[in-house]
Amino acid sequence: MKAVAMENNDEKQEGTKISGKEEVTRDPVLSMSKSKVLAVPNSKLTMGDMVDVTVCLAISPSYFVIQPNKSAWELDQLIADMNSFYEEQNGVMVEVDYLNEGIVLAVKHKADWYRARVTEVLDENHVMVRLLDFGDLEMVEVRNVRFLLEQFCRLEAQAINARLSEVMPARGDWGRGDE
Repeated sequence: MKAVAMENNDEKQEGTKISGKEEVTRDPVLSMSKSKVLAVPNSKLTMGDMVDVTVCLAISPSYFVIQPNKSAWELDQLIADMNSFYEEQNGVMVEVDYLNEGIVLAVKHKADWYRARVTEVLDENHVMVRLLDFGDLEMVEVRNVRFLLEQFCRLEAQAINARLSEVMPARGDWGRGDE
């Protein structure tokens, strides 16, 4: 069986404005964060590539998420650096006006800080996000959302959507009986 990497369709273009608002400030982190949407590059696999991966999320054989093992140390270091920065310095909180679908941010989920893309603004207190390095879809409180610093955007997004090639469910859709 072959696993096939699927294209990640929820990417926003770098450099788009967060909103029509621009704030003048002396804080370079704040001004940089509010003036453009930062992009995190996607990991790319080519058909036929042989790579060592970890399955980090499995929904069905036609939809699961993998991470390349070659960059596991860099991901662990990134999460440690983000935890250190956001816990010690707290980062710049994101106002509800700046939350748009597609924006890449730092979010606190459980005890750690992760890179995430907003998939939906639910209300003034909650957003749905996709964790860029793990693939999970999570609801987070706005109070646990911060602007992502550019230094945390260098590592490619580690979550890669995948499916098994040429494998079909027996009854048309994957269910408990097909596991």
